Amino acid sequence: MLEYYRTNLKFKFLILSLLFFIILFSLDFFLSHFLYLKFPNQLEWDTSPWYNFLHKNYSIRFKKRDPDHDVMNQGVIIAGSSVALYSALPQDIEHELNQGRHQYKLEFYSHVAMSPMDLYYYLDDVIQKKPSTVLFLFNPADLQFDYIAEAKEGEGLTYTEEDRVNYYKQRHPVKIFYPWKFLKDNYKNLNRHDIVQLLTKHILYINKYRLFFKDPFEAYIERNYRSGRSYHNYTGMVPDNGIWRKGWTEAQFKINCEIKNGKFTESIFIPEDHTELYIYYQDRIWNRMYYAKSGWHKLNFKVPKEISNPQIKFEVNRTVSSQKIDPSLYGKEYFYGIRLSQNFCKQDIESDIAYIRKDSLDDKKLLEMSIQEYEEDYFARMYKDSDKRPELFRLLDLHKKKEILGRTKFQKWPEIYYLEKIAKKLKKENIRFILVNNPENPIELKKYVDTQWYKDLISHFEKLEKETSLVFYDLKDHIKDPRYFIDPHHLTYPGSQKMTPVYKKIILKNFP
Repeated sequence: MLEYYRTNLKFKFLILSLLFFIILFSLDFFLSHFLYLKFPNQLEWDTSPWYNFLHKNYSIRFKKRDPDHDVMNQGVIIAGSSVALYSALPQDIEHELNQGRHQYKLEFYSHVAMSPMDLYYYLDDVIQKKPSTVLFLFNPADLQFDYIAEAKEGEGLTYTEEDRVNYYKQRHPVKIFYPWKFLKDNYKNLNRHDIVQLLTKHILYINKYRLFFKDPFEAYIERNYRSGRSYHNYTGMVPDNGIWRKGWTEAQFKINCEIKNGKFTESIFIPEDHTELYIYYQDRIWNRMYYAKSGWHKLNFKVPKEISNPQIKFEVNRTVSSQKIDPSLYGKEYFYGIRLSQNFCKQDIESDIAYIRKDSLDDKKLLEMSIQEYEEDYFARMYKDSDKRPELFRLLDLHKKKEILGRTKFQKWPEIYYLEKIAKKLKKENIRFILVNNPENPIELKKYVDTQWYKDLISHFEKLEKETSLVFYDLKDHIKDPRYFIDPHHLTYPGSQKMTPVYKKIILKNFP
C-alpha cells in the first residue's frame, strides 16, 4: 500500500510539473512574444536596435500580386549592419522604382553590427517572407575583424574557432535571435555555463527579450502621457532652417504648428540663465518670455480659433555652445538656441518610424565645411581622447585591424565562408542575392585600399560571382567627397540620397 501511494505521488508530481511548464511556456509565448509584438512601436530612428529589429521583422510581408492594379509585386530585403541603415532610404528607392509594370516593396532587414554569420542564421526567416531579392550592403569591417589577428611572421591572418565562438557567444544577436542554432553548431567549443545560458534563452521569450523588454512601453508612456522632454531623436515639426537630431534649434527659426482647441501647449528647454524668448506671428510679437533659470519650461497660451496651422517665429537673445552641451559629439563648435520637446507642434504621434531616417542639421553642417575643415572636425570627433571614450573603442580596434590587413596576404575566414553559404542557400530558393561593397570614407579607405589584401578580397568576391548566383558590386569609392560621411563607414542623409539612384539601377538591372 505504501509503495502504491509513493508511486501515485510521483505520478501526480510529474503531471503537475508537466502542467506547470505547459502553462509557463504558453503564458510566456502569449504575453512575452505574441501580445508584446502587437504593442504599438513609437520608438524613433536608431533607438533600441534589438527591439526595433524584432518588431520590424514581425511585420514584414510581401504580396506576389496586387489584384487591384494587376501588377506583380517584387519584394526586396535590404540586409546588413548600420552601414546598410545609414546608406539606403527604402521609401525613396521604392518611389523611384514604382514607375513601371512591376511594383516594388523594399524592407530593411538590418540591425547594428549585422555580420554575414548573423544573416546566415536569419535566412530561414528571410526565405519565409518570400522576397524576390536580398540586397546585402556591407563594408569590409562587417566581416568581423574583431576576432582575427596578424600571424607572428606578419604573413596572413590568424584566428581559432575558440576565438570566434568566444567572440560570438557574447553578442546580442546570438543570445536574442538564434541561441539554439548557435548552440547546436558550436556546442563543442562552449562551456557548461554558456550551454545553459543559451538553452534558457532559447526556451523563454522573456529571457531573450529582457534586455529591451520595457523600451516600447517607456517610449509610449513618455510620448502619450508625459511632456516629451526625455527622448533620443526629435520627431516633431521641422523648422524652416532645420533642426539638430537631439531637438536643438538655431537662435532664430520659423515653424508651422498644429493647433488644437485654440491652445498652444508645448515644452522647450532654455539652456542658459537670463534668457529672453520672443514669439512672433505675422511679423508681430505674440509673446515675450523671460527665463531667469535654465531648464525645461512650458509654453501655454491661447490662440484665436480661426488660426489652426500658424507659422510661428521663435527668437532667443542667448545661445549655448555645443561644446558645453556635449563636447564629444562634434569637433567643430556650434551654437544652439533652444531645445524642443520631442513632438513639438505636431498633434499626431507616429508609430512604426524606427526605420525611417530623417534629415538633420548634424549632417547638413558637414557639407557646409571646406575639405580641410571637415578633416579637422573628423579627427577631433573620431580620434581626440579616443582612449578615454568607450564609444570609440571598437572603431579604434577596426582602424588597427585595417593596418594589419594591409600588411598581410588575403585568406578566407568564417565570415567569407558564410557569404558563400548564403549565396548557395538563396540560389536553391530562387532568390537573387546581390552583394554590395558600399562606399567607405576616403580618409579611411586610403589606409588599405591599395594593398594586395584589399585587391584580393575584391577579386575573391568577383570570382564568387562567377561560381554562384551572387551578383557583386564594388562601390567602395563611389562617393569621393568625405563630407558625405559621418564617420569611417556611415553616410550622412545627403550621402544616402546620392545612393538612391545607384541602388535603384542595381535592383532594376537584376530583375527580368
